[in-house]
Amino acid sequence: EAGGKLKEDEIARQIQLTRRQPGAGGNILYSFHWLQDNHLLAGSLRSEYRESALVPASPWLGGTPPPKPNLKVVSSVPLQIRWLPGEGEPARWWVLQYQTRTGWVTEILTGDQRARNLTGDKPQTIAVTAVSRTGVASAVAALVAREN
Repeated sequence: EAGGKLKEDEIARQIQLTRRQPGAGGNILYSFHWLQDNHLLAGSLRSEYRESALVPASPWLGGTPPPKPNLKVVSSVPLQIRWLPGEGEPARWWVLQYQTRTGWVTEILTGDQRARNLTGDKPQTIAVTAVSRTGVASAVAALVAREN
């Protein structure tokens, strides 16, 4: 802290230090709201956290998982997938994962999304998981490309 103000790289340096500690599982930022107004600090944090993450599950607040979604390919050019929720606990988020020859991609989508166009390399595997408001995950719906 310099003059009562946080240096713009202080939190990023703390995150890097934590990552070097054996057994450290991550960092907790209690409120990101105040960071949004500090553009230098927000940019520094974006470089440390490149992907979104779900909050850990809180099954004691409601442990019923959403039903497994119904996943299907709607069109092959462009590759469009669509999924529908099952009956029961609604999904707050969807975790979309797909594997191409270059690796796995994971996206966290809001519960109101039901379709996605996948561009680039054709995925070998596509998976969608529903996640409840308390972070409890459903069974995975997956599609695997057939070998020709």
